[in-house]
Amino acid sequence: MTLDQIESFVTAAEQKNMRKAADLLGVTQPTLSARIRALEGQIGHKLLERMPFGVELSEAGRRWLPHARTVLLARVQGGLALSVSSELEGQKFFGLHEYLVHSYTAPIMTALKSFWPRHAIHLSTQVSSNLVERVIAGTLDAALIYDSRPHRDVAFHRVWRQRIRLFQTTGRKDDHDGYVEIDWGAEFPAFQQRYLSGHTAASFAFGSPWAAISYLATTEGSTFLDERDVAQLGNSHQLETASYSEVFLRPVYLVHRKTEEFDALLSLLRTGPR
Repeated sequence: MTLDQIESFVTAAEQKNMRKAADLLGVTQPTLSARIRALEGQIGHKLLERMPFGVELSEAGRRWLPHARTVLLARVQGGLALSVSSELEGQKFFGLHEYLVHSYTAPIMTALKSFWPRHAIHLSTQVSSNLVERVIAGTLDAALIYDSRPHRDVAFHRVWRQRIRLFQTTGRKDDHDGYVEIDWGAEFPAFQQRYLSGHTAASFAFGSPWAAISYLATTEGSTFLDERDVAQLGNSHQLETASYSEVFLRPVYLVHRKTEEFDALLSLLRTGPR
């Protein structure tokens, strides 16, 4: 298994078109197809389904895509760690809440590269409390988190609000059986209770939306997910919007030490993911 094969799969999955993916990677379409076939052979599962007007993720591909993106992110981080030279002014360290990794990394990295064009950027992923501690300690320059708790040494700025809504497995009747709970923060339980009012608690609770998505690939159920995460899965994810229409808006904050200026980065981030 090679990084070229993994990158070819991820690009084709995101573009949903083999020709466009090949053009982005600067290779021929037969080369791209050969890489993906080789990867599928090594994994032992078909990752992409060829459709009349493009490609879609298979069930196995949908489940494997987050892991493939993690591999590519590690490659980027490793390359940046080795890229610091006399042409660069130094290194910057940025934190990202782990829930934001899969669907928001690309636009966030674009903003960071514009803000720090002459620095190698290292991206770390953890939960909010750990990221704030690292900003306070000075091991991170800034971070995107969920919880904004006042602290004398750091500043918090709301960047955007994540749209969290109820999704269910395709074709399932709209009821509360098989509901899966995800920890969407301190304000979410009150919102969730409005949905569950008069019904039993969740069947399962997961510490990650991607764990819940993987679980719902094998059984019927429902859960609250980020609209952007579901859209990234493509048409083969077997999830559809439930009739429950209320949307939970979860704020995302930029946190940094008060001694530093981040207004320009804040503007860049606000024009990115929504």
